[in-house]
Amino acid sequence: RAAWRSAAESWRVADRPVAAARALARALAGGPPDALGSALLAGVLQDLGQLLPARAAAEDAVAAATGLGPRILALDVLTGAHLLLGELDAARAVLSRLSAIEAPAAQLAAIFRSARLDRLDGQLDRAVASLQAVRRQLPATDPRLSAPRAAAAQDIAELQLLAGHLQAARAAHAAAVVDWERSGRRPGRFAAEGLAVRLSLARGETVLPDVLALPVAFADERGLPLLGAELRIARGRARAAAGLPSAAEDFDHAVAAAGRAEAPLLEGRARLWRRVAGCPAAEGDLRRTRVLLGPDRVLSRHAVLARPAGRNSEQVPD
Repeated sequence: RAAWRSAAESWRVADRPVAAARALARALAGGPPDALGSALLAGVLQDLGQLLPARAAAEDAVAAATGLGPRILALDVLTGAHLLLGELDAARAVLSRLSAIEAPAAQLAAIFRSARLDRLDGQLDRAVASLQAVRRQLPATDPRLSAPRAAAAQDIAELQLLAGHLQAARAAHAAAVVDWERSGRRPGRFAAEGLAVRLSLARGETVLPDVLALPVAFADERGLPLLGAELRIARGRARAAAGLPSAAEDFDHAVAAAGRAEAPLLEGRARLWRRVAGCPAAEGDLRRTRVLLGPDRVLSRHAVLARPAGRNSEQVPD
């Protein structure tokens, strides 16, 4: 079991999630419950877009956890799975259990996840303040913490972009890029490249869609459909801004990938930006988009959802 888990960690660090998932499955087979192994498997399955199996593995981890560290990790991963699945009430319930643990790691994880819920509730300023607090408590001198610091900074950039604070968004994005480079995690770095494209579009700058060719190819090759969907949304918007008909292909691919993964909020975003770009969609798309984005109190209020078509804009009404 220890050998397979070690192999899984090596594959994970090498950005080979399929191999990591297989190794973790081997580590868990035929033995007693293993909270840490199940939590790690849940995280890898999330990367692979297998959200229902990820939720099940996270629930196994929570049930098996006895030590403090595995329990914190299991609750954190389960909260993340619920968020990706759009199960917000379940996410809040698990988050309350995580918040009740009086340990620094638990409190940091709870603050980070709470910011995601605040974002969906439209509490953008509160979410930014929470994520800034997370970054302050993660020493920049420790390279092991570069990835969570980067994730927090990237979320701040996303929030500032939604709020229309483009200068603050660019500053947070730059900080995220530095930390992603330190961490060596290419999926995070490529996600930041997709965000950079959207920042440029929000500023009215010309963007060459091909800048995302390598990140999209990486996501496809490594079996990372959720990352691929996010990148294709960004590339689709860049293609639409350049008047390229291939934008529709990117949006359609993103919608399909998110639907297969049963990630409703991601699917809703893909449908929204396809509509903003004026690309064709099947009958009932507007109604479907409104349902998927219902829990998102920011994007669900986008003006394009009140009319058949619109212009490409990152802004949302106050």
